[in-house]
Amino acid sequence: MRFLMFTMGDFEESKELAGNENEPFLGFLKTTFSLSQESARAVSYALAFCISEEDPTLPALHRIRSYLKSSGRYGSSPFLVGHYGGLGEMAQGFCRMSAVHGGVYILGRSVTRISHEPQESPSDQSASPRHRYTVELDDLPEPLHCDCIISSSEHVPGELRSEAEFTFPPTSTAGSKGIKSIARCIAIIDKPIVMEPKPPSPESPTPTGDEPDSDVVPPSDGKKEVGSLILIFPPGSTEDGSSFTSVHVLVTGPGSMSAPAGKWIVHISMPLFSETEELPERLLEPYVKAILSLTSEPSHQPIFVAYYAQYDSVFDDRGAASHSKPSTVLVTPPLCNHIANSSDTAARTAEAVFWKAIETLKAVKQMSSSSTLDSEATFPEVENFWPPLDVSGDEEGAEEW
Repeated sequence: MRFLMFTMGDFEESKELAGNENEPFLGFLKTTFSLSQESARAVSYALAFCISEEDPTLPALHRIRSYLKSSGRYGSSPFLVGHYGGLGEMAQGFCRMSAVHGGVYILGRSVTRISHEPQESPSDQSASPRHRYTVELDDLPEPLHCDCIISSSEHVPGELRSEAEFTFPPTSTAGSKGIKSIARCIAIIDKPIVMEPKPPSPESPTPTGDEPDSDVVPPSDGKKEVGSLILIFPPGSTEDGSSFTSVHVLVTGPGSMSAPAGKWIVHISMPLFSETEELPERLLEPYVKAILSLTSEPSHQPIFVAYYAQYDSVFDDRGAASHSKPSTVLVTPPLCNHIANSSDTAARTAEAVFWKAIETLKAVKQMSSSSTLDSEATFPEVENFWPPLDVSGDEEGAEEW
C-alpha cells in the first residue's frame, strides 16, 4: 500500500527516487520498499509492464501512475481495446476530422513519385524560395500538391532526405533501450481463454446471485471465459522460454470486432536486445503452447499462425540536422513498440509533429507572401490539436485529459 500511495503522488522530487531514476526498477522496489522478490517481480511485470530486470525506475513509475489514474474511467480496466484489432480507429478519427475540413484521404494507393521545384516569391525576389511538392499516386490520374510532407522514414525518397528533418518524439514512458528487433506471432484460435478465479478468503462471503440487484451469475465450474485480455509472461516463467525478457500477449475476440464469432486473435511480442539467428517460430512456440493450454478445451495447434521479426527502419538524419530555413519534409519517428503505451506515445508524437508542421507552414506562407503583410493574416491561427472535451455539469473541475 505504501508503494501504491507513493506511485500515485508527485514522486519526481521525492527522497526515495533521488539518484535512483535510472536504476533497475526491480532492485529499486526491493531496496527502497523492502518488497520480496516475488512481489517485486509482480509489480515490475504485471503492473509496470517492464521488459527486463534492467528497465529503469522513472519510466516504470510513470507507467504505473498513468495506469492507476486511468482505472475506473471506462470500466475497471485502465486500458481501452480498439475496434477491429488495433489503433486504426484513432487514425480514422483524425482522418475524418481532416476530411470535414477539406482534407483528402486516399486508401489503397501507393506513392509512385514525389517531385518539387523551388518557386520564387513573386512579390519579393529576395525571399527564400517556396517549395511546392507534387505527389503522384498509383492509378490516380490527378497529382496532389502540398507545401509540407510528413512521412515515416521508409517512404522518404532519396532526393528529399538531404532536406528532411527528423521529428524526435516527446519523452517516452516505454523505458527499455537497446531493443534490436521484436519477434512477433499472430495466431487465430477457436476456443476462448479461460481464467481460474482466485480462491476467496475464508472471511469473504460467497456470492450466490440471489442478492438484490446482483449482477453475479455463478459459473458452473468457477471459470470465466475472457473475450479480450493482456497476458504477461515474465522472464523464466515458461519452459524453453526466454530467461531475460518478458513476453506480452494481446488477445482480442468478437467483442472488439476484430474476429468473427467463435474466433480469437492472439498477438505475441518478444523484444530482442541482441542479434540472433534463431527464428521467431523457435522463440515464440513455447508461448503459443502455454496460451493454448489456457483455452476452454486445450488443443495442440491454433487454426492459423504466422511468425515474423520486426525491425525499426533506420533513418540517417545527420545530413539534415541543420537547416537555414524550416524544413518542409518532416520525418516521423518509429512507432513505440510497448504494448501498453504505443497508442499514448503515438498520440503525443502526432501532436508534436502537428505543431512542427504548423510552425513550418507559417514560415513558408510568410516567406511567400508580401513583406508588408502580417504573417498572421496569411495563415489562420491554430489554438488546439485535440477537439474540445464535452464535460457535463457535475464533472466541472475534474482532471483535464
